[in-house]
Amino acid sequence: MGFLKLRSTGRATMSEDIQIAILKSLSASEKNWNWYTLDRALSAQGRGGQCNVAQIATLLSEQGLITISPNENPAMPMYSITENGRRWLEGRA
Repeated sequence: MGFLKLRSTGRATMSEDIQIAILKSLSASEKNWNWYTLDRALSAQGRGGQCNVAQIATLLSEQGLITISPNENPAMPMYSITENGRRWLEGRA
């Protein structure tokens, strides 16, 4: 079961269920989220290894649903949900 689908433009889109899972994880805790900690949280939900968290985070950021901030380790930027992301999530709860 894939979570990314290819648009006619060649860009990947993600299924809504993985968007919801990621945004719920980000909104549930103020912890310092990066791709690794978010991947571990998804694994605990039974979704581990099913998606590329960094790629999905970039797509969510482009939609204005999360922000990506630099970290000490450039390979592990920090993720946080935006107010737009919270509203989007509330509309699907």
